[in-house]
Amino acid sequence: MEVSILRQQAHQAWIMSVEQKGKNISFVMNARARVKVDEVDDFLKRFHGRMKLRTEMNPVFVYDCRNTAKKELFSQVRDIILQINELIEK
Repeated sequence: MEVSILRQQAHQAWIMSVEQKGKNISFVMNARARVKVDEVDDFLKRFHGRMKLRTEMNPVFVYDCRNTAKKELFSQVRDIILQINELIEK
């Protein structure tokens, strides 16, 4: 149930996929997402260097989850998705 809610929240935030590779979690955005570009720097600063933005065909937010406990990872991903959703123009 929680996973389906998370998928819906990701869809609302224009996130196409959430992928974990090693110690990084990638949030792949839809190229058509209308991101509030002027707020991206403040968003990245909230994570104190643990979040990067890769500008590709589909922009990707990459979160370094190295120091995040496994039991906290799901809630951390959910919080990040909600914060990314705040970057989207409605």
